[in-house]
Amino acid sequence: MLLPLQKLARLAHQIKETNDYSIDMTVDGKQEVVDVSDAISSTIDTIHSDEIQSIG
Repeated sequence: MLLPLQKLARLAHQIKETNDYSIDMTVDGKQEVVDVSDAISSTIDTIHSDEIQSIG
């Protein structure tokens, strides 16, 4: 099992490499880690929505 920050880092790297902003970035851990994960996930969701709108 990955530590929360390791999982967050791995997911961020995966998104960077694939440009796939639809990847779910759910990370469990201490509240501060969850808060950072939620903030990053929200930002990625916004980017993904903007991409979809610009395509369609």
